[in-house]
Amino acid sequence: MKGLLLKDIYNLKRLGKQYAVICAGMLIWSAFMKNYSFFSMMIMLNGIMSVISSFSFDEAAHFEKYALTLPVTRRELVQAKYILLLTFLGGSFLIGTAGSILLNLIIERGITELPEQLISAASVGCLFLLAFSIMIPGVFKLGVEKARMLLVCIYVGVFGLVWGGIYLLRELGIQISDSDASKFFGAAAVVVLVLVFISYRVSIKIVEKKEW
Repeated sequence: MKGLLLKDIYNLKRLGKQYAVICAGMLIWSAFMKNYSFFSMMIMLNGIMSVISSFSFDEAAHFEKYALTLPVTRRELVQAKYILLLTFLGGSFLIGTAGSILLNLIIERGITELPEQLISAASVGCLFLLAFSIMIPGVFKLGVEKARMLLVCIYVGVFGLVWGGIYLLRELGIQISDSDASKFFGAAAVVVLVLVFISYRVSIKIVEKKEW
């Protein structure tokens, strides 16, 4: 398992400079717009997209065929990708949050609306996690290129459903208090984690039946 994770990390190191430039650009853009939660959102998106890049590297090298000649189980191949997903999402959340706090301190001369920004960033992170947990079984089943189109449909569906629900509540004049929002976020996070586990189990079934 450790070797599988290190393999992905070493492969993704080649994208390090590219992501560093993206981070710097997003930081400047967020400062210009004075929208500090935008930085954390884009950093999480780039962080989680790197997981798809790891699938692309494996597919290009036909790594799965080689891995199955080693003392590596199909279950471990799946586990490594989900651990990588959670690790990169968590890491990018911390980087994005740190960047948002830094922008607040430099531009606003203090931290303003930090709890709201954290809840907003965590909510977006849950949506990204939900979208990718739906996509990963598709990657194992269809391959990276076909699954990219699936990701677009998933994004449109997930974010459209969420923002549509928010718009509907506003149109109906329903106000949600901070305590209600926190409870809703907690419940949504639990639901997302359950769906991630279901996605993991589905991916295992797909990989166990797949022939490379």
